[in-house]
Amino acid sequence: MDAAPAHAGIPATLGHPDAARFWLAVILTGIGAGIGAIVPLLLAVVSATLVARSIEPRSIYDARLTDEEVAARQRTREPPPHPV
Repeated sequence: MDAAPAHAGIPATLGHPDAARFWLAVILTGIGAGIGAIVPLLLAVVSATLVARSIEPRSIYDARLTDEEVAARQRTREPPPHPV
């Protein structure tokens, strides 16, 4: 059986001629795996938020307030009408 060429495998040092190509492949593989994991997680969070807002439109911070207190806060957030 033939021995593997000297350049095959993981480069022993960063000065090795194939080191940059090897580590670029490792980084891109990690990024690809990370994106593959993030996309379904992001879809789950967005869909859970939409379902939760359709059930209760108030945020978790407003949910502790009464309806009157929420209405008062919304009135203070609304900009005053512009004179015509």
